Amino acid sequence: MIWFYILSLVIALGLFLFQIIFDKRRSVIQYVLIIGIIIANGGYVAFAASQNLSEALLATKITYIGGCFVPLLYCLTICEVCHIRIPKKVKCTLYAVQSVIFAMVCTAGYGPLYYRKAEFHMENGIRHLDKVYGPLHMVFTVSVFSYGLLALAAAIYARKTERPVDRKSLRLLVYIFALAAIVYEINTKVLTDVIVIPMVYTAMCIVSMHCVNRANFFTVEENKDIVDKHLGKFGFITFDEKLRYMGCNEKAEHIFPELKKFRIGHFPKDAGGELRNSIIEVLYHSKHSQSDGSTENRVSTFVIDGRTYDCVIHPLLNFRNVCKGYTVELKDETEHYNALELSDNFNHKLAEEVEEKTGRIMEIQQKTILGMAQMVESRDLSTGGHIKRTSEVVRIFSEKLLKSDMGFDPAFLECVIRSA
Repeated sequence: MIWFYILSLVIALGLFLFQIIFDKRRSVIQYVLIIGIIIANGGYVAFAASQNLSEALLATKITYIGGCFVPLLYCLTICEVCHIRIPKKVKCTLYAVQSVIFAMVCTAGYGPLYYRKAEFHMENGIRHLDKVYGPLHMVFTVSVFSYGLLALAAAIYARKTERPVDRKSLRLLVYIFALAAIVYEINTKVLTDVIVIPMVYTAMCIVSMHCVNRANFFTVEENKDIVDKHLGKFGFITFDEKLRYMGCNEKAEHIFPELKKFRIGHFPKDAGGELRNSIIEVLYHSKHSQSDGSTENRVSTFVIDGRTYDCVIHPLLNFRNVCKGYTVELKDETEHYNALELSDNFNHKLAEEVEEKTGRIMEIQQKTILGMAQMVESRDLSTGGHIKRTSEVVRIFSEKLLKSDMGFDPAFLECVIRSA
């Protein structure tokens, strides 16, 4: 039966290589899940080749790496497909709990806590490990059962809250998890001659890879091709907390060719021109004016070869929210600033035209008023020129008032002249 276990191990290794080559998003949980399954399947191969009790116990402990961590990782996979965010502290706590349980498993053979009794024998070339479970084995059983319930709860929550998740993939994940639990119970209590858990692990791996990769492939926000395409339009330069140069992308090298000569881990002493004025000095100011936990970005603008760039500085914070470096983002905003300049020029020109036409209208209005006054005076020659003289007197008086700095509004005095 060793060939059955070897086949399961080879398939798991093939899945791992497939994930490395074709996975676009690089899901960490998937990698850890596959590695755990590979180690567990390797443990079953070792068990099939064991010759005595100590070798069988050691191989069994290796298989428990899958037993302890695969349920947790599979539960996290379901949460990932359901777009349920699990805080890092919760994940670390769960990993720590499973590590403690695995440490309990490792006491097998050294005391009665996990296995009260264990005997090894071979029958028709098949290895058997007859064991009587101790009190600590219940902890392992409870943990596996708990992760099954958590996975089911996550699936139900995703359906009730109508989260954007493929329900077929979700059902498939839950069904294969339930099938794995049923097969485990049958394999450990009824059909004990052949252990089919390695193939169950492999099936779980295939299903999880299919569902996660399918979800990631159609996720616009995290599609690697889309992200790479858009990030290629930006230049990025990274510095550590001491402002030592740590690297850049091709776009940044295109903007500042001197970056190709900089040494990683060294302060860019040879930086000149806009690289020093717009980036290094802003970085220096940012370092000495911001607290470690600040996430405020500093923006500057510079022009190179007729192109206008916005420079945005992003602090790099570690898990303690302490600034450990800076990322300088360079974005070509030439078209944006050209559009703003055109808009300003258009508005200025429009304002000039409006002012010119308004002046012409006022002039026509003034001539119309004077013409009407002349028509009125022509009807009464005895008062000849009275309206014109009155208007002229009021104009002279208004000009004197305006020069006297007594606080009269020029527009008001202009209206007085017109009314006269």
